[in-house]
Amino acid sequence: IDNENNIVFTQKGKDYILSGQSKYIIDINLETNKANVLKVDFIISNVSWTQVKDLKDPSIVIKDKVFQYSGKKGIQGSASGILINESNYDFDRIHIKTILYDNKNNIIGLGKTELRTVLSKEKRYFETNWDEIFDTNVSKVEMEANTNIFDSDNILKIKEGGDERFLRLDE
Repeated sequence: IDNENNIVFTQKGKDYILSGQSKYIIDINLETNKANVLKVDFIISNVSWTQVKDLKDPSIVIKDKVFQYSGKKGIQGSASGILINESNYDFDRIHIKTILYDNKNNIIGLGKTELRTVLSKEKRYFETNWDEIFDTNVSKVEMEANTNIFDSDNILKIKEGGDERFLRLDE
């Protein structure tokens, strides 16, 4: 919503969240027609809750998180890390969200990327780039990796010793 109370952009989507989990919702390159966005309303609707037993953590971790200013053409800054799939499962898609903070803990940059076909026990380098320079220095980098364990098409293969599935739905 802009400073004249006009709706400049509407986005619909769906996602999942596990009990006790918090998640960032990041959408980049929104078409706001260069409007001066004053306020964002976030509405959650059509919620579908599923009670689960024996929930298994997919064991995806990110190590070696780094932000650096880049000398590459067209790239001003780059955040990178190593994603490690410590689970017994091969995944089709893992989403990584990156949040950059200044020294006053203000968010100054958001980014996201997706890794495809991440095998069990695999370590994979990833990078998120920014093409514009920030008004202030980056002092902290936060990264979050998620994969949808409710989507059976996302679980490609279970390695030996893995459970049949991550969770059992209550009858």
